Amino acid sequence: MKITKPALITGAVTAVTAGSLLSVGFASAHPLKRDGKLSDRIATTFNLDKEKVQNTVDKFRQEKRAKFRAEIKAKRQERLQNLVDNGTITADQKTALEQKSQDRLDMMKKLKGQSLTKEQIHKKVENMRNDFKTWAKKQGINLQDIRPDRDSGRNHMKSMGRFGHIGMDDHRPESPGNTDTH
Repeated sequence: MKITKPALITGAVTAVTAGSLLSVGFASAHPLKRDGKLSDRIATTFNLDKEKVQNTVDKFRQEKRAKFRAEIKAKRQERLQNLVDNGTITADQKTALEQKSQDRLDMMKKLKGQSLTKEQIHKKVENMRNDFKTWAKKQGINLQDIRPDRDSGRNHMKSMGRFGHIGMDDHRPESPGNTDTH
């Protein structure tokens, strides 16, 4: 059976899709690393232009990441609205939390663009976490009240990436039995 170029391209796209789906959790939590190993292998195997294959892979990953972030944002907004509906927080507090969430995401994006050591990043993130706790207290927001449920939200929050949330995963009760660390 003769394999045509369109069939090869379809196979390459399928391979890229499968690889990207397997790495979407990693890609959403870490900056895009354009090492091109997968793209180079596909381009070489199927005799395709390496740059075009890499651009296709990059575009696919960006689209997946944008879709994932939009889904997470919608779920977060729904959860916050439920907290307003049940009287846990006010509408103004919800708005403030949404803005603070966006501010924290923007700060994390700035951190990713800097040449910092792991220790420096850890310190900056720790400062952000402490600032968030102080901010929430000033807003009259009890962080224990707004935490996601252990069964439904916590694992979901982890899947968002360490810094894609509004800070609730960082506010575990401090107790002698709690050995869960960052």
